Amino acid sequence: MWLLMFIGGFTTCYLLIVLGTKRKVVGSLRIDRSDPEDGPYLFLTLSKEISELARKPFVILRVELKERHPHK
Repeated sequence: MWLLMFIGGFTTCYLLIVLGTKRKVVGSLRIDRSDPEDGPYLFLTLSKEISELARKPFVILRVELKERHPHK
């Protein structure tokens, strides 16, 4: 019985955390490592105004690993 309560509590907390952080995502950080001779390129895309984000102590970004032009 206690095992079922533990699993139910763990699942509930996990879902609340995932859904809560998904709403607070303010943009994405795309990392492009298509050029092996140079370091990775970073691209920031925001869904909110910079003035709104500047007042916050931290923000949550979605990280995307994409290669635009792969080199061989």
